Amino acid sequence: MAHSFSAIDRVTPIEDYDRNNQFFHSASGRYYQMQRRGQQSFQKRYELDAKGRQVNVLEQEVTYAIGSGNHARTYLHRSNNGELSELPVTWYTQEKRWGMSPGFDNANPADATRLVDDRCLFCHNAYPASDGSLAHGIDCQRCHGPGSRHIDLAASGKAAGQDIRVAIVNPARLSSERQMDVCMQCHLETTSTDLPSMVRRFERGVNSFRPGEALTAYVVQFDEAPGTGRPDKFEIVNQAYRLRQSACFLKSAGKLTCISCHNPHQAARGELVVPGYRKVCVGCHPHVTSPAHPSLQNSNCVSCHMPGRRTDDAVHVVMTDHLIQRKPAFTDRTGLPPEPGHSKGTPVLYYPAQLPPGERDLYLGVAMVSNGAARVQGIQMLEHQLNADTPAKAVAVLGEGYLAEGNASGAIAMFRQALAKDPGLTKARYNLAEALAASGQTDQAIAEYKEAIRAHPGFAEAEYALGNVLVKAGKASDAAEHYGNAIRARPAYPEAHNNLGNLYSEQGNYEKAEGELNEALRIDPGFAEAHNNLGRVLASAHRPAEAMDHLKRAAAIKPNFLEARYNLARLLQESGSMDAAITEYRRAIAMQPGFTAAHLSLGQALGDAGKLDAAIAEFQEVLRLQPDHAEARRNLEMGLALKREGRR
Repeated sequence: MAHSFSAIDRVTPIEDYDRNNQFFHSASGRYYQMQRRGQQSFQKRYELDAKGRQVNVLEQEVTYAIGSGNHARTYLHRSNNGELSELPVTWYTQEKRWGMSPGFDNANPADATRLVDDRCLFCHNAYPASDGSLAHGIDCQRCHGPGSRHIDLAASGKAAGQDIRVAIVNPARLSSERQMDVCMQCHLETTSTDLPSMVRRFERGVNSFRPGEALTAYVVQFDEAPGTGRPDKFEIVNQAYRLRQSACFLKSAGKLTCISCHNPHQAARGELVVPGYRKVCVGCHPHVTSPAHPSLQNSNCVSCHMPGRRTDDAVHVVMTDHLIQRKPAFTDRTGLPPEPGHSKGTPVLYYPAQLPPGERDLYLGVAMVSNGAARVQGIQMLEHQLNADTPAKAVAVLGEGYLAEGNASGAIAMFRQALAKDPGLTKARYNLAEALAASGQTDQAIAEYKEAIRAHPGFAEAEYALGNVLVKAGKASDAAEHYGNAIRARPAYPEAHNNLGNLYSEQGNYEKAEGELNEALRIDPGFAEAHNNLGRVLASAHRPAEAMDHLKRAAAIKPNFLEARYNLARLLQESGSMDAAITEYRRAIAMQPGFTAAHLSLGQALGDAGKLDAAIAEFQEVLRLQPDHAEARRNLEMGLALKREGRR
């Protein structure tokens, strides 16, 4: 655990930076290269254009390493403003190769945009120092609690031994349930998908759990309702979750815990592993018979009853399955596609298994609102528990549910109520601004965004959202300032670069617009909207070939991207490719049959292609949709005149 998190220059290199240090990721069409330059490590991502040149090149320095490296090692980048992001490539020790990090093996990897928050660091690192600086690996306090008083008493030479001992937690003296809680603070994860697996108690901070207290006093954990999730779910943080399903655990009446088999201060290694675990197994099962175990004296109990298997969420990693079974049966994921996808299951209480009804509905309601698929049910649960004593965070989550369901007025009321209870809920203030903007209350939304930024300087999302509202209010120069603030707070912010590029484009500053849009695509090459916007800018700058490439890319990334289809059709029409333009117009109309501009342009393209009857039908459709459309009427009259002259 001491090796679970460290600055990259402190870890022992296990990676191969000399051979096989680059690969092509077929799902995204991107290339990744890992480099070591002196004491620094870098990950580089790029694409190749039609001429084989590297484009959308993004190189990020590796700042931290996560994981001991026994199974894998993943990497983080820390930006100049202190934000941590997960890098897209992981070293898989068991396979001795580089591969996409868990969650990145898809058609559009997050690359530079997956932020690492306090919840991630909770299990991967010790508590941060009082000045906010990061520790380097799990330390003694995560299992023994704060040690300063223990050290002071021991150093004083005046305290009695008993006083010194009780000044720190010794998990061996805890009940079996509290012992398990010490381990399960990090090793009990019901799922890595967005179920969610847990909701922290409303009154608790991220790093407030202390060994010796009940884990359920810190978090409420959830699992998928039976029949709605994945059977035989086996994910990388499986240890306690799977163990708790075992007959050995259930029948032991608390005697079987994690430390029954594992020495928390020293991991078993080498030739002592098999006999050490066999001794533990035989200690609980002394009557194991030789006929069933002919090589009992040297058999490997774990390999038969807790075999290693590939995890669902990190298929390049083989982990011990802690579900102890007589005859394990499972599907080996070797060769199967990674990424099981988001959980479609409905959350149910897992640990604790029961809560008082009102408390249960509060936490389950919060989980269901976060889950999305069960949002309406979650809203109803929270509504039934809403009263003067409802915690501010629960009220704010109800507001989030209303906002997600399009009930802006209900959301505004809930966010205001939450802030009245706790003015320090910066996220609730930001969401209040979002709800006000959605309801058209622009001035109030602007005021709330600014208040959220004042309370939390460097709040990138609020700066970006404020820029969007100011654009709609016609305050372009102010909007540009806030987009810039968002980018300074978070340089890898493709949406902010994209919207700033659009702002420059509308001002006719195509050079600046192109620069911002290219930066958006350097960060996220799969950003369809940025490809579409850059295509428009390049077309306006009379660079049709380049514009065509980006519009085609936008349509390929998002086949139902209406605006990109229409812009591509317009450019094809202007370039004289009438048949291709007609095809794209028809695709756009199939997506939105009432798209008058597409019907009009299709009519013009059909007319240019000599298909007069079809063109007339399109102009008539425009007038059916919009009877006062002057251009469609002129085109229709022209088409009918040509038809009277005998043209087709």
